[in-house]
Amino acid sequence: THPRPNTMRTTTSGRAFAKVIFDLFSTLMVSLPIENHKILFKTYPNSFTAEEAIANLGGLQFIQSNRDTDPKDPTRIITHVVTTQFSLSRDMAKNLCQTFMDARLFENAVDPNRREFQNKGIYQVTPKGAHILAKFVHRNALPVDETRHITANASANLVYLERADDEDAIILTQKQVDTIFKRFAGAEPNIARTPGSPTDSPMVASPGGNGRDRTLSTIDLCKGIEVKDQQHNYDMYKHTFYGKLAVEWLLDYTTVISKEEATRISQEMVTGGYIEQVGEDSKASQALFRTGNSALYHLTELGRSIAGWKSLVSSSGSNSNNVPQFNEDSGRAIRRLSQILNDPAFQINLSDSGAMSSYAPSSAGRESVGVSSGGGHSSVSSSSQSTTSNTTRLNIILSNATLRDLFKSFLKHNICEENLSFYLEVLDFRSKFNTLINSTRAYTQSVPGQDQTILGHTYPPALRELEKQICKQAFSIFETYLALGSSREVNLPHQMRADITAYMHAVIRNMEHPDDKTPLPSAPSSPSSTAAEANNSAAIGGTGKELIHIALFDDIHDHIFRLMSTDSVPKFTKTDKY
Repeated sequence: THPRPNTMRTTTSGRAFAKVIFDLFSTLMVSLPIENHKILFKTYPNSFTAEEAIANLGGLQFIQSNRDTDPKDPTRIITHVVTTQFSLSRDMAKNLCQTFMDARLFENAVDPNRREFQNKGIYQVTPKGAHILAKFVHRNALPVDETRHITANASANLVYLERADDEDAIILTQKQVDTIFKRFAGAEPNIARTPGSPTDSPMVASPGGNGRDRTLSTIDLCKGIEVKDQQHNYDMYKHTFYGKLAVEWLLDYTTVISKEEATRISQEMVTGGYIEQVGEDSKASQALFRTGNSALYHLTELGRSIAGWKSLVSSSGSNSNNVPQFNEDSGRAIRRLSQILNDPAFQINLSDSGAMSSYAPSSAGRESVGVSSGGGHSSVSSSSQSTTSNTTRLNIILSNATLRDLFKSFLKHNICEENLSFYLEVLDFRSKFNTLINSTRAYTQSVPGQDQTILGHTYPPALRELEKQICKQAFSIFETYLALGSSREVNLPHQMRADITAYMHAVIRNMEHPDDKTPLPSAPSSPSSTAAEANNSAAIGGTGKELIHIALFDDIHDHIFRLMSTDSVPKFTKTDKY
């Protein structure tokens, strides 16, 4: 042991570095009498009192160790142990104990959810604190037996975060975020169960629940955050969690030392597209992570791919044999799609040969997208709808804002509102696609001396941004409503779901491997768009592979329309509100 100057470091704001906080905590735990305490006939094992902690911090011998290379022999490592005598005032000692609680190193033994340090409380070391203490004991070669009763409940593994040398801020590179997220999500959905509940029964949780009741939960949170199939505004979402519980998990299973750091990591997960908020308010706040009790989140398709969730069949209750599933390669492809859409070399090309959009590297090695002027379905009526009275009623309902709102409320009550949401989302997709087609044609015709069919990179940023929005919306529709196990999965025939899934898989493969000449599967289309697509084959073969076309969801759109007209409308028209 070699004495060295005091190396306790703080940030410019006065906060101690994370390593200092962990070492101070561990030194305190080693010096405290950890024993059983009784309150109201209940015994709390391996605990200590607030007064004991405050008193020990008033005259604490702080131990810090540093490992350096021996200057005389580079092959040897010398461990320097620095012992510093502290004399903290009572208020400073209480503030330091609060810091330990904020970092989830110890907690109130009587009520673990009480986060404020109290003068007369009884406290126990958390699994995270026990893990930190066990590492400290090993690093400083202290007697293991003296702390074994404290470290017995240590977390098996914590996610250790990289920090900057100057201000001790967390370093969040994409690799670091991926590492944290994989532990956060787990290798598979960590589905909540309660003793005696059926294994396939979803749990509907209260937004105010804190998820920390160890007596009821049988889940191992070391394997990832607890997820549940939950009802939100009459809609059932799969594998969800509340924003508050995401922060709690990060505090318990990573080396963050405050709620603010955990929130920052959660924000990175949202910004990176790993998780997203669900429900009616999700679009308005999709860029901002919310920690409230009502902010419900789930993993995106990219998040499920990065986490390595191979299949969602078991939680969806559907037999999906031969239905392609997204995997980690697809996750990289989705990220590749995002890079393409944000590449300054991204171009828009116009083709009059059909209602299609295509993607391929141009002859100059840059990405391009072709858009035709072919029309799409912008009216409310479905191309394959019949002339039955229920079909007519549905058209009237959809065209009348008041009736449509009443119909939506009715569907929510019957837990099938996703059908109407999907139907309206596709109408918006078609409308944007037609806007792009018409705007692109108008711009092309307004520039004299230019090719009327292919203009290249001179398109204004507004049109390029609209093209990106359409591509993103197409994938969002698929991931939200059509993918097996999606958050708002609509009821589809097996082959119809298999067709759209295979096609979207092929699109993603094309994004990942643009030079691959393997033809894509036939695109799902409506009967009315078949001729247009047939006429377009030459253009697609010459300019690249098909990406997104205006009639992509037509078959499914018509199916959902028929489903609502034959099943939901007859029931709705019998209600008093109608």
